[in-house]
Order: sequence, then structure tokens, then C-alpha cells
Amino acid sequence: MAAEQSLLAFLKEPAPDTLWQLRGELLASSVDPNAPIMTLITACYNYLNNIIAGTSARAYSNLASLLDVGAVGGVALQNLLTDTENDKSFWQRLLTGGVSESLMVAASRQYVKADETAVNATIRAAAWFLFEEWWQLSLLTQPDLSHGQRRDHIDKLLAPALDNNFKFAPRALLVGRLFQTALLGRWLQLQL
Repeated sequence: MAAEQSLLAFLKEPAPDTLWQLRGELLASSVDPNAPIMTLITACYNYLNNIIAGTSARAYSNLASLLDVGAVGGVALQNLLTDTENDKSFWQRLLTGGVSESLMVAASRQYVKADETAVNATIRAAAWFLFEEWWQLSLLTQPDLSHGQRRDHIDKLLAPALDNNFKFAPRALLVGRLFQTALLGRWLQLQL
């Protein structure tokens, strides 16, 4: 079955293109477009695209910031190589150039922070979705749990993803794995 191959490919190496393929194959095999697995595929697809875009933007902003740091060194070097006969002019140029370049570096670091904030928001939004998804899967697989126990288990499962004290990469990976596992659970539900 083509859908099964796409699912296995996604579990091995998650990518938006693989989800696109899986979605099309499930629809072609008459899976209801409103089925829980389709909603999950859409949420996972959006998550992966946003993480990819956010990390790319973060990398470019970081590079721009590093280039700005290099520019500060260039200004200082230019001032050192310029005629230094007039010491007062030299120090004025050095101070003026250093201050303006330092402000540019500080500004570019803010872009990096903004990109990190966007990636963190993507992770938190995905965790919000996954809470409900895991709740539904838990109802199907562990119907005897109390609502308090169910909530406690899911809160513990998602806690590292919501903890900004952890670096974003492991948090993003955790959320990706939770999507993969939920997708496998929904797949098994389709097969029953």
C-alpha cells in the first residue's frame, strides 16, 4: 500500500513533502478528509513548515549579526590604518564608528531573538494541539484513566517542550516525535 510506504518514510525521516504524499494517498483511498488522522497530518505539516522557516530565518539573522560584528572590526581597522597625525580626529572617528557599529550589532541580535521567539511560539502552538490529540488517543487506548490522571500524564509528556530553559532544538525534536507517535496511533486506529 502506497500510504503505508509514505507513513514509514515519514516515521524514518519526517518531512513536509512526505506528509503531502501521505495526505494525498489517504484521500485517494477514501479516508474522510475530516478524519482525525487528516487533522493531525495538517497540524504536523504546518508545524514542520513553520519550524523549517523559523530555523532558517534564525540562521540568516545570526549570520547577519556575525557580519555586523565583523563590520565593527573593519571600522576599527580602517581608523587604525587612516592617517593618525591628528590624534583628536583619530579618536573621534574611532569612537563615532565604534558606537554606531555597536548599535548595529545590538540591533541585529534583536532579530535573532525575534526569530527565536517565533520558533518558540511554533513549538508552543504545536504542544497546544498535541495536548488534545494525545487526550483523544488516551481516551481510546486507556479509557479507565481518570481525567486527572490523563491530564497529569499528558502534562508530563509535554512539559519539556514547553520549558524555555531547554534549547529549542531538542524541544522541536520532541514535538516532532510526539507528532510521529500520534500519527502512528491514528494510523493503527484506521487499520482496526
